[in-house]
Amino acid sequence: MQKLIENNVSEIYECGAGKDLKKISRFIEGNYQMKSIYKI
Repeated sequence: MQKLIENNVSEIYECGAGKDLKKISRFIEGNYQMKSIYKI
């Protein structure tokens, strides 16, 4: 996630059964949005 933010990625999508990355993202500074996709 840190490398994505350093490369100016503004939206990160988490795909999977949980929301672990979204929870962790609260502690990572940067100008980005974290979205979880767990229902398709």
